[in-house]
Amino acid sequence: MATTIAQIGGFALWDILQLAQTSRMSIKLSVDSPHGTGAMFFESGNLRHAIAGDKTGDDAVDVILEWREGSVSSSQLPADCPQTVKNSSIVALLMDRARMKDEQDRENERRGRKTGQTQQEAPPKKKEDTAMDLKAVKVILEEIDESLLGGLLGVDIISKASGMSIAGINSAPRVCALFNRMSEQLQNALASSKDSPAKSLKKFIVEGDNGLFIFVVEVDARHRWTMLIDGSKTPLGMVFSVVIPDVLPRLEESLKHYTNAG
Repeated sequence: MATTIAQIGGFALWDILQLAQTSRMSIKLSVDSPHGTGAMFFESGNLRHAIAGDKTGDDAVDVILEWREGSVSSSQLPADCPQTVKNSSIVALLMDRARMKDEQDRENERRGRKTGQTQQEAPPKKKEDTAMDLKAVKVILEEIDESLLGGLLGVDIISKASGMSIAGINSAPRVCALFNRMSEQLQNALASSKDSPAKSLKKFIVEGDNGLFIFVVEVDARHRWTMLIDGSKTPLGMVFSVVIPDVLPRLEESLKHYTNAG
């Protein structure tokens, strides 16, 4: 029996696919959109098979990822699921799509020069095709890990809509969902209180009784940046005065296209 796990507006399907991979799920994700129906099949977190209408494999994946509204439901992975997709890794799939788009853009630019067009007159890139520079985000998160001197226990960029990590180190899906829900509750409480000195939060810190600290930073309208830090290994002043001011603008820029994709 299928269970609906997300109603999609702005289609955050990448977030759901990331969760299926990082959680090593064996699952069938069915997508019901006004544009059609399709499904993607994961085994132990690896994408094995996809169908969309009369298309299968990579062609079906390309079709499904163009949809921007609908719903996603989950059901048990069939025992006889075939292997039809080239990239079983979601990150590899993302990079392959970005590579193909770059090649297409270069070919369009070359043709434009031949016909006397300027580079500015070349066909504009689609937002969804140039979006999601998660590789750059991942590099930034790795730099954070190096700069915190072994004190970083986990870091994630979380989709506010789904509560799922779109990029992270030592990601834990349930923890991401908890951090996201906690942040939403704080934001809602501030927004609804007449006596609140602030109507929204840009960043906050929660201290545990075990020397651990949770940092939550609002990156943009769709993403939160969360960190779990061991305070005995990392000076907290450095996090606020150095790491966050340096990293936040870079995350905003790297996620700009990803945000626009919705």
